Amino acid sequence: MRGLKPVFCSDNPVLFNVKGALHVDKTGADDYQSNFFNVAKEFFLIILVILIVVPFMRKIDKNPFHGDEAYWLRSSIQYKLFFIDRALDSKEFGRCRNEPVGKYIIGLVLHVAGYGDRIEELGRIEPWKFDKDYKWNVDNQRMPPSELRSVVRFAMALFGVLICVLIYWIGRIVCSMKAGIIASLLLAYNPLMQLCCKRAMPDAPLLLFMTATVILSIYFYRSLVTQRNLRTLILTTVIGVNCALAAGTKLNGGLSVFIFALFCMYLIVVKSSFYSYTKEKYFERIIKLGKDKEVKSILAGLLIGCITTIAVLIGMTPCLYRQPVNGIVQMVDVRTEHIYIQRTNKWGTSLDTLSKKFNSVVRQTLFPKNYVILGTLFNFPVDFILFLLGLVLLIYSEVKYLLSNSRAALQSIVILWAVVTCTGITVWIPLSYPRYYLPILPCIVIVEGYCIARIYDSIVIFIKRRLISSTAGMSAGLEG
Repeated sequence: MRGLKPVFCSDNPVLFNVKGALHVDKTGADDYQSNFFNVAKEFFLIILVILIVVPFMRKIDKNPFHGDEAYWLRSSIQYKLFFIDRALDSKEFGRCRNEPVGKYIIGLVLHVAGYGDRIEELGRIEPWKFDKDYKWNVDNQRMPPSELRSVVRFAMALFGVLICVLIYWIGRIVCSMKAGIIASLLLAYNPLMQLCCKRAMPDAPLLLFMTATVILSIYFYRSLVTQRNLRTLILTTVIGVNCALAAGTKLNGGLSVFIFALFCMYLIVVKSSFYSYTKEKYFERIIKLGKDKEVKSILAGLLIGCITTIAVLIGMTPCLYRQPVNGIVQMVDVRTEHIYIQRTNKWGTSLDTLSKKFNSVVRQTLFPKNYVILGTLFNFPVDFILFLLGLVLLIYSEVKYLLSNSRAALQSIVILWAVVTCTGITVWIPLSYPRYYLPILPCIVIVEGYCIARIYDSIVIFIKRRLISSTAGMSAGLEG
C-alpha cells in the first residue's frame, strides 16, 4: 500500500497512486473482472436508466398547466435578441427584472426543435393574468401554442432524467453503488420532481446546475489530492461557469456558490487543524499554512471560481453591463415586490416567520401525504427517520475519518450540500409554492439512499456472521 492515498469513503475504497493513476482495491478482483459480472452490471445500469426515464416521459402533456409557463415561453424572445439578433440595447434588457438563463434555455430548445421562427410569435402574446381564471386567459389568447409548450416540457423532462443520473453518480462515488441506485430512484419517482420537471419552466435546469456543482466539487477535491494542479484550476473555472448558470437561472441558484466556497473553507480549516498539533507559535503556523501547496491551490481555485462566476453572470445579463451591483439589487427588489403582491392577493400560504418556514419545509419534504414516496411504517414517517439517521451516520463517518487522517472525506461534500441547501431554502422561502421545495429533494434522497444502503449492508453482515457461527457450531458438534 506504499505510495497510495485514500480517497475517502469507507464504503467504497478507491485509491490513487502518487502519479494520480486510478487503482482499485484488489479484494475480490477475480470476481469483479469476470465477464459475467461486467455484462450483468451493464445490463442492470441500462435497466436503471429505463426506470428513471419512464416516469418522466409519461403523460407530459397531461401535467397541470401553470400560468408561469406562459411567462417563460413569452420570455424566450430574449434568446433570439441576445444570441441571434445581438440586440443588447433592446427594451427587454432595459431593466433587470429576472435572471435570463432560463429564458435562453427555453429559446434554445425551441430553436433546436425547429421552432426558432416562432419565438417572436411567443413574444407578442399578452401576459397571463393571474387574477383571472384559466378560461378567461385562454379566451383572450394568452395561452401559448400547445405544440411549443409540449416541446419545452419534453426538454425539461430530459433535464429531470439528467438530474437523476447525476444523483446516481454522486451516490456511487461518495458512498456506494447501492446508495446511488436508491437515491436516483427515490428522486425519479418523487411527485414534486414529476410535477416540476414536466412544465415549461426553468426549475429543472436550475436543479441540474445546482446538482452539477456537487459532482464538480467532488472531482475538484480528487484532483486536488492527487496534485493535478492544471486540472484543479480548470475544474474551478468550470465550477465558476456552472455557478453562474445556476444563479443566472434563479437567484436561489446562488446557493451553489456558497456550497463550493464553504467546501473550500472547510478543507482549509481541516488542513489548519493538522498544523495546530505542531509546537510552533500561532503566527508561525499561519505562515506555514499559507505556504502549503494544497492550501494555495484551494485559495487559487476559490478565487478563480468566484471571478469566473461574476464574469459569466454579468456577461450573459445585458442589464448588468453598466450597473452590475445596482442591477442585481433591482432583481432582488423586483422579486421582493412580486412576493408582496402574491401575499397581498393570497396566491399561496404566506411563510412570514422562521418557525413557519421551518415547519413547512420539514412537513412538505419529509412527512407523508406531501412530497415523499416512502410513507409511514408503524405510523412513523419513514423519510424523516431515514434522513435524520443518514445525516447522523454521515457526520459520524466524517468525524471518524478526520480523527485518523489529515484531510476530509468525500462525505463532507454531501453534508455541506444538505446543510447549506436546506438552511438557505428554509431562511428564504416566502410562500408555500411546490417548486420552492424542489432544490432540497436531491440532498434528501442522497442522505436517505446512504442510510438505506448502510442498513442493508449491516443486515447482510449480521446474517453472514450468524450463518458462519451456526455452521462452525455444527462442525464442532459433528467433530465431537
